[in-house]
Amino acid sequence: MSTLITIPARNESRPSAHLGLSTRGPHRASVKQRHGDAVARKVIRGMSGLITKLLGVVRACLWPVMAVAILIAVMGSAPTAESATVTGPQGGSAPGVRGEVDAISCTWRGTCSAVGGMRSPSRKVLFTVGEQKGSWGPAVAVPGLAALPGYSGTTGRFTDLSCSSAGNCGAGGSYATAKGSRAFLVNDAHGTWRKAEEVPGLARLGARSSTLGSVSCPSAGNCGATGNYTGTHGNLVPFVVSEKRGAWGNAEDVPGLAKLNTAGYADLSRVSCPSAGNCVAVGFYSAQHGKEEDTGPVAVIEKNGKWGKARAFPRIIAHSPYHDAYFADVWCDPITYCLVSGGSQVSPNGDAGFFINEVNGVWGPIPAYGAQPGPGLSPTQHGGVATFGNAAEHGNTAASSDDTMSCFSPGNCVVGGNYNDGGNPEDSQPLVVTETNGKWGGGQTLPGVAALSANSAIAYLTGLRCRSVGNCSAVGWVADGSSEGDVVFLSTEKNGVWGEAMVLAGLPAPPSGERYTALWPVLSCGAPGDCGLGGWYSFGKSPYSRRYAYLATQKDGIWSKAQLVN
Repeated sequence: MSTLITIPARNESRPSAHLGLSTRGPHRASVKQRHGDAVARKVIRGMSGLITKLLGVVRACLWPVMAVAILIAVMGSAPTAESATVTGPQGGSAPGVRGEVDAISCTWRGTCSAVGGMRSPSRKVLFTVGEQKGSWGPAVAVPGLAALPGYSGTTGRFTDLSCSSAGNCGAGGSYATAKGSRAFLVNDAHGTWRKAEEVPGLARLGARSSTLGSVSCPSAGNCGATGNYTGTHGNLVPFVVSEKRGAWGNAEDVPGLAKLNTAGYADLSRVSCPSAGNCVAVGFYSAQHGKEEDTGPVAVIEKNGKWGKARAFPRIIAHSPYHDAYFADVWCDPITYCLVSGGSQVSPNGDAGFFINEVNGVWGPIPAYGAQPGPGLSPTQHGGVATFGNAAEHGNTAASSDDTMSCFSPGNCVVGGNYNDGGNPEDSQPLVVTETNGKWGGGQTLPGVAALSANSAIAYLTGLRCRSVGNCSAVGWVADGSSEGDVVFLSTEKNGVWGEAMVLAGLPAPPSGERYTALWPVLSCGAPGDCGLGGWYSFGKSPYSRRYAYLATQKDGIWSKAQLVN
């Protein structure tokens, strides 16, 4: 079955949680401009304001070099030497080492792994850090960086992390070279992180630069990943790559996608692998029709280790008068069922978000547009919004694979997103929608978040994870609307009832007169009420010049204070 809810167009003047929205019309950016922004933010997570406006004009042939240049300017440069072990998370009032936690994955109670980037006064490294029995260990530099082809020793970042069990993970991201970014992969095998490696086979595909987007690991040594590269003609081309028994194979072009992607701009934003050698990846492609470009959703399925042909959905495009639609996220169970979220532009100021199922390779019916967001929420006649997926989806991809979609069995799922009542298009409040026995209920806002964001009416959900029915944890950020800045909020559902949202405690207060900023937290849960949280905070006039990494732990539904990564 499928479900759809109307959502408005994204306003680029503020960091947006809306799933990458449409591009048609003189008031909208082109598909290449919009996705150039999105891909660059796979490397530069959560950047907004001046940087977002700059990225909005970056074209397909320029974004990799520009993204690296901006990241170096923001995070600072460093020599090529690798870092020794870095001190682990510590609480306290003094700032930690500059950097951020990019992704987190938890496999059981008090058992998590996190990855991120860190810069001390003398070097910039990529790090990993593990939690055992509720205690975070020391952060350790990723080995092998200096040996990566073209490694400049300046900067890099993770974009995703997936752990199948304690000490068995796959992760990836991109690092800077003199000619642009290159995608890398790194594995944790039985508790030991191996050396990072460039994604194999990209040179054979003609990649000038590349980034990794999404990773999913169903078992130890078995993962699937997606990313994209800039080809010899400046086109943005998706790739898929699989790991089998601890060894990554060569990156592959998606069979059949080149025939669809005639405008030369495509991406696979998310992959989900329920078992070894069996994955589903989703995203979009662009097609040239005379002077016009269509944007359409695309899916590709790996079965028994072999990637099949790209599947287009022309009827979904046909439902949009602006011929703009996409898939944004996917979740698959270990047997036969997948849930996909996406969106399509249906009016000059509104998109329509939808869900569609895949069972045994058969896709559900095409959604009918115009559904309401549900009881307790404002009507959509003024362009009300109900977006699905992480704030990092389709426009800011750099979150952990848990994100905002959880399913307990086919037809029983919970999806998080954000809602706007149709007034100011920049306003946003978190939203949770539940599917029970194949029927989607009405959307529910999270108690207490509106009060926390009373000064601004702006709050974004960035993570939602449910480990059992009626027991979920959610995180996001609130724009305070005052001189104090932006803060992280925490919400917990127990036995079907959401408690009042609270602000993450423990982060040092900013110096007198300086603004505090904490955006884009990432969340993963190993058990109901037992989760890990990571992210970055900053202070000062430029929130991106002084970032500091932090971690926090939830135990039995109670969140600890944030701990700085030193």
